Amino acid sequence: MLFCAQKKYRLLHRAITGGNLAEVRRYADQKTVRVVDHGGRNALHRAVLFERRFIVDDLLKNYGKLLVNGADAVSIYAKLDVDLQLNNNAGRV
Repeated sequence: MLFCAQKKYRLLHRAITGGNLAEVRRYADQKTVRVVDHGGRNALHRAVLFERRFIVDDLLKNYGKLLVNGADAVSIYAKLDVDLQLNNNAGRV
């Protein structure tokens, strides 16, 4: 049972990294979204790390109460906006 759960969470994290929302929805459930990787990141952390805003939106919509409180949600979007702005401005003088 544990092996199956571990495999499912790994598939979820891989789908997030690859930006595959259909696969994220397939593997996400109340348990897998909260499982953390070796770096201590859950599904939402991973979506923010890889700047998958559409996945962040989906995870917050479907599992927000399990993953964050209101203040955390605001800080997640703030981080995404800052990271995206930094990446968009990279290389500009």
